[in-house]
Amino acid sequence: MQQFGTKHTLTFLPLQHLIQEMLNADHIDLIVTNYNRYFLDYIIEIDYLLLKTVPDEHGWRNLERKIDPYRKPFL
Repeated sequence: MQQFGTKHTLTFLPLQHLIQEMLNADHIDLIVTNYNRYFLDYIIEIDYLLLKTVPDEHGWRNLERKIDPYRKPFL
């Protein structure tokens, strides 16, 4: 969070708030999750990144590139 929170607004949604109306109302640009069922339950038109249950170095790098593709890698 320290890495991404200073230039971006991070929103942590509890499962019960993960509904299409909430996603649209909060102007969510990217969903990062380790639970692929979210994408089966909803028609997601929002960009997303699916991580492993415990994100590894590859997952964190993918997140960095997704958030800021021009930034020098952190890891």
